[in-house]
This record gives sequence, C-alpha cells and structure tokens, in this order.
Amino acid sequence: MKKVNLSQTVDARVWAKEWLKTIEKNPSIPSDEGTMIEWFANAIMAGHDDCYQKYHFAMTEDTYKETKAAYKRLTKKVEA
Repeated sequence: MKKVNLSQTVDARVWAKEWLKTIEKNPSIPSDEGTMIEWFANAIMAGHDDCYQKYHFAMTEDTYKETKAAYKRLTKKVEA
C-alpha cells in the first residue's frame, strides 16, 4: 500500500480516506477532541501552505516591480 503524504495534498477525498483508515486502526480516536483538532488543523494548514507556495513562487522579479510601481501610483492618487 502506498504511503500518503498528507502535507503534499489539499484533496479533501484523500484526507477523508486517510481519516477513515486511521479510525479503523484506532476506533477511539473520533471521541478524542485533541486528535480531531490536530487532524483538521493539519488539513487547513496544508491548504494554506499550498496557496502560499503558489503565490510566493509565482511572484517573479518583474511581477514584484510591476506590483510595487502600481502600488506607488495608487497611493499617490489617494494622497492627492
């Protein structure tokens, strides 16, 4: 069976399947609030990290310069 790296996916189906496998192995987990909080916090952070990486690595030097110039133009208009 292939080991799933949950930190590398934001697919809710994958997270749900892994949750069911975990419950199957440890039936008392669904009643453990701390484990559930940890599980779902990790799912949320995986989504956050995925979004951050897509934005951060998409920002090239040219894009940064264009964004900075546009910001300066907009702030000058607001100040006027």
